Amino acid sequence: MASYWVILVIVLVHVVLYVTDTVLKSCLHLPYLNLLEASGVTVRPLQLKWSTRALNRPFQRWGAGGGRLARLWFSAGVWVTCALLVPSVLLLLHTVHSLLRPAAAEGAAATAAPPAFVLEPVLPGVNLPAEDVPYYVITLLVCSVYHECGHAVAAVREQVRVFGSGLLLVLVLPAAFVDVCSEALSALPPLRRLRVLCAGVWHNVVLCAAAAALLAALPLLTAPLYRVGQGAVVYSVYQDSPLHGATGLSAGDLMTAVNECPVRSRRDWLSCLARAASEPQTGYCVSTDLSAAYDETIHHPYARDDTGLVECCDASNSSSHLCFEFVGDDGTPDWTAPPFSCLPARAVLDSGPARCQTTASCGEPARCFRPALEPAVRLLSLRRRAGPAVLFLGAPGTVFADAAVSDHEPRWWPLPAAAPRRLQTLAHYVLSFSAALAVLNVVPCFALDGQWIWAALLEAALGGRVSRRRRATIERVGVLGGSALLAANVVLGLRSVFRAA
Repeated sequence: MASYWVILVIVLVHVVLYVTDTVLKSCLHLPYLNLLEASGVTVRPLQLKWSTRALNRPFQRWGAGGGRLARLWFSAGVWVTCALLVPSVLLLLHTVHSLLRPAAAEGAAATAAPPAFVLEPVLPGVNLPAEDVPYYVITLLVCSVYHECGHAVAAVREQVRVFGSGLLLVLVLPAAFVDVCSEALSALPPLRRLRVLCAGVWHNVVLCAAAAALLAALPLLTAPLYRVGQGAVVYSVYQDSPLHGATGLSAGDLMTAVNECPVRSRRDWLSCLARAASEPQTGYCVSTDLSAAYDETIHHPYARDDTGLVECCDASNSSSHLCFEFVGDDGTPDWTAPPFSCLPARAVLDSGPARCQTTASCGEPARCFRPALEPAVRLLSLRRRAGPAVLFLGAPGTVFADAAVSDHEPRWWPLPAAAPRRLQTLAHYVLSFSAALAVLNVVPCFALDGQWIWAALLEAALGGRVSRRRRATIERVGVLGGSALLAANVVLGLRSVFRAA
């Protein structure tokens, strides 16, 4: 529900800006218009636009260089973009089919997560974690700026004038744009026009390749500065988390195990937490000497009204002690012996006990005690290389959400543990978003590059063999079909995202 409020607040902010802009244009007509013209800012419904001519000279300089190599570069972009047209349409069709198939199912399968290899809308506050929003914004800016720079440089090379460029904010989605002379572009022969129109998609493909190469080379690049395979390195702990504090986790901790599950990497860390959440809480073999020495069970254990669980510890030691239930030989609480025992949790876990499900598996003189906890709560021992284990009582998912870990352990103290992980995350976002931009812009669709690419392709392929009227009909059918396909992807994708939220 919080995600809907975030979207509502964003829409209200845009409405207030638009109303304010309208009022100021009426009351302070000339001064306000002069201010807007000087700043290059334009306010539209649910949209903010900033334009500048500062990059016109660099575009001219970049477009004037390269010679034959630059022409081959943009010609290669035409071939690659045209080759992507059919696979992109097939991918969108596959996405629609995959998103419609769960909707036709019954029960829990109807709300299943979207399958792999489909396009899914990404919305901050809905299906994008808050900590990933900076990566999201940076990625959108990098991908769209590089896309539009490709158009601008190619336009200059084909003698098409560039009027300006800038940034656009649609709701919360940042994007770049380039304003070129549409009349000069339309007058170009089809092949030269395609070099300009396909440059954006081509540069997104190149950006995908660069991001994939960085991900593949990252282990080699980081090897001189970071170690891997030793454990999961904590680089951030949420400040309001129960894990934060003097007795909790700290940045730089090298986690080696969750309970008895060994941790050698971030994947192991996530796998061990998932295993702890899916398996029932196990018991501990507690020696009779330890239970006799530390037992502080109150005389009259009572059931808590909110959960029905038995509380056998006094309120004064509830922060360090935990109520354990004695498990008999058949795996159920044994009521022939004292059924509950209030013991210090750290003493029980630090004594190196074996895990157990029944007392028979412990052997004499030990008995099996299991923490008396709610179904979703677990007692976890988060073991680290330096310092005592951190005991956590709660849902294992909280540990996953509140502690950010990385595979890379710095070889020297000043190196930030988070740097490789953040670089890897950014490269993943660039790879995904740049690929999505390439797919969306190559499909024939109103107001996207694909509309004009499709028209230029038809003119190049059918120009002398098919009448202009028939070619225009084919063009309209293709654009209408591509627009409908893309709209179906957006609508079904948003429905899937909001259902999952």
